[in-house]
Amino acid sequence: MNYQVQFYLKKIVTNPHSTMKNFTSLVIALVLTTGLFVQNVNAATRYVKYNASGSNDGTSWTNAYTDLQSALTPAASGVQIWVAAGTYKPGSGSPTRSSKFDIPSGVLVYGGFAGTESNLADRNWGVNVTILSGDIGTIGVATDNVYHVVTSSGATATLDGFTITGGYANGTGNTNGGAVYLGSGTLTIKNCTINSNYAGFSGGAIFVSSSSTGLSLTNCLFTTNTSNQYAGAIGINAATTITNCTFSANSAYYGGAIGAYDGIVNINNSIIYNNLKDPYGSDPNIQNGIGSNLDINYSCWPEAAAPTPDVNGNINP
Repeated sequence: MNYQVQFYLKKIVTNPHSTMKNFTSLVIALVLTTGLFVQNVNAATRYVKYNASGSNDGTSWTNAYTDLQSALTPAASGVQIWVAAGTYKPGSGSPTRSSKFDIPSGVLVYGGFAGTESNLADRNWGVNVTILSGDIGTIGVATDNVYHVVTSSGATATLDGFTITGGYANGTGNTNGGAVYLGSGTLTIKNCTINSNYAGFSGGAIFVSSSSTGLSLTNCLFTTNTSNQYAGAIGINAATTITNCTFSANSAYYGGAIGAYDGIVNINNSIIYNNLKDPYGSDPNIQNGIGSNLDINYSCWPEAAAPTPDVNGNINP
């Protein structure tokens, strides 16, 4: 028990004529202590495991939620959500094409667990593949998949250790960002494979809206994502940093891998190679719009200036 609470309890018990002031102080101390308890609960780790057989309350691996959305809905800022290997789809059993995993502000979502770990450092996302899939309809038919697999509209959020696949953004008002749509705030994505997503307009995998405050990508692989118009992998309209990432076999009419249209865009130590544009389009790897400030360093991409390495350490393969 909190020391301050013990003090006031003792004072009231030993002095039955304690003043109302002492009683008020006790109430305040209890409220403060309860507030700290609630804060600690809110900052707890929640567990998700698709085949868990316990109480489905997320309090342990045994009692893990079997659905990721059940963990996301009540999560408060500071909560970590640990997700065991398996495939998870938006919609909690009654999905529609508008279903998505929306990450609340301040929440950190980690995949790559076997479902027994007690430390974050013990996970292995390469072995324990944790898939967020938009394939909610007929399996293997993309046109009835969700528009966006993941969205983020809070101040900050983190997604780490997942494969994100099967988003198909082709609906009215939903033509950008098949895997991830960043509408506001800042999103950090690490250690993810983002593949086989589609957008009708921009950002087959990820769309960074101008109303967001930015995207940070580290150690991610983008492959076989497609946009019908712009930016096969990422359509960028706000500050974005890309580090240690690989883009290959993505395609679009303009900008097979990356479309940088607005904001400061920093690409570091990355591989952008073998992406495709339409025969009548342009920029098979990176399209740099007039509104962006693009800076590429120590990366491998075919458009790097010859001779290579260039002044920024980039290599033209």
